[in-house]
Amino acid sequence: MPTYEFICRDCDQKFEKQNKMGDYEADCPLCGKKAEKIVSVPNVVTESTKSADVVIGREAEKRWQSIQEKRDKRSKEYFGDVPESERKEKDQQRVAAVLDKQNAAYSAVHKAKEEAGITKKDELNHLLKG
Repeated sequence: MPTYEFICRDCDQKFEKQNKMGDYEADCPLCGKKAEKIVSVPNVVTESTKSADVVIGREAEKRWQSIQEKRDKRSKEYFGDVPESERKEKDQQRVAAVLDKQNAAYSAVHKAKEEAGITKKDELNHLLKG
């Protein structure tokens, strides 16, 4: 049975109670009046005593390790048997070179648009018309 959170509007008592699925009513343990269910994060427990957060965290950690291993493998394939410090430096140089080429391409496109007299307004109108 799920555990729901309730609040009594008469005495402001907050409490939790296990109810059947969809049963959103409970009596206040303090004053005995009807309390309202409040929206809260469910407490999900998986396996025996492991919470969902723990299970999800472990799965995320495994995926992250897999990503790191693939990065390291690609880096070693690309740079060979270069020490880690040099590999990082070379990788930063490679990224900088790619960004320089990308910026040069953007500049060339921007210059061509200016020479053709194309404004941002023209571009937006073209995009909106499809």
